[in-house]
Amino acid sequence: MTLNRQFNVIGVYNKTPLTFVDTPTFQIDLTSPSSYEALQNLEVDWVVHLAGKIQSSKEMTATQCNRKMLDAVLSLNKPIVYASSTAVHWEYDIPYVQIRKEDEQRIVNSGLPYVIVRPSAPYGPKIPGYAPKHKESFQTLVDFVRRAPIIPIIGDGKYLRQPIHATDFANLIGYCMLENETHIAFDAAGSTTHTFNEVVQILQAKIHRTRPLLHIPKKIAILGSRLFGNLEPSLVRAMDSSETFDVQSIQERISLKGFEDGCWDLLF
Repeated sequence: MTLNRQFNVIGVYNKTPLTFVDTPTFQIDLTSPSSYEALQNLEVDWVVHLAGKIQSSKEMTATQCNRKMLDAVLSLNKPIVYASSTAVHWEYDIPYVQIRKEDEQRIVNSGLPYVIVRPSAPYGPKIPGYAPKHKESFQTLVDFVRRAPIIPIIGDGKYLRQPIHATDFANLIGYCMLENETHIAFDAAGSTTHTFNEVVQILQAKIHRTRPLLHIPKKIAILGSRLFGNLEPSLVRAMDSSETFDVQSIQERISLKGFEDGCWDLLF
């Protein structure tokens, strides 16, 4: 199941264009109060808020942008599905974590029906017609696995990941909306847990290409991240945080893929 098979989906984007087959999309500046009327005109029953700014721009900090986008979402006064992040559990006091915690609390305090889903290392096939400036982390990793002579890994690579497939993530959202199950939060992870080293090795095995892993000390990675626009230094600092979750409550609602089965969608 994908959401547009069960619902009449309307896509709204702020700046990065979205082009979906059989799904209308609209560009609306969600950081401006002038957008509120345009949003109201869409006449929706639910709002699924997936947008999240990671890096600041010259015009606005990432925190300011995220705060304004949630202002626009709350202005609709409709039930909300909010895609937060498992980063809210990190022991790092960094802007990305702060704004996710703030957003969650604002939604809970709004009095509106809500579903909070925190995707853990989400992955899936590329979205046709979608080219974000900040390249998705799994697509970046796959590019390295396909082409690089060595695979750079921050830290020792022994930290844990529990990736969730994008389809499973959408199915969980769809289940909650169809069943009108609200005032609930999920750490949305997949059915299997792997070290980051194992994630890379699984991808290598699928394409029959093995290259050595180069473990980069975190301090050096943080310094290097300042030179690359695709990396946020504060997130690099927290990248070796292990993530593993009990997904029994999710599996009571939907089935979940393991990474070894689901990762084919990353590769082909």
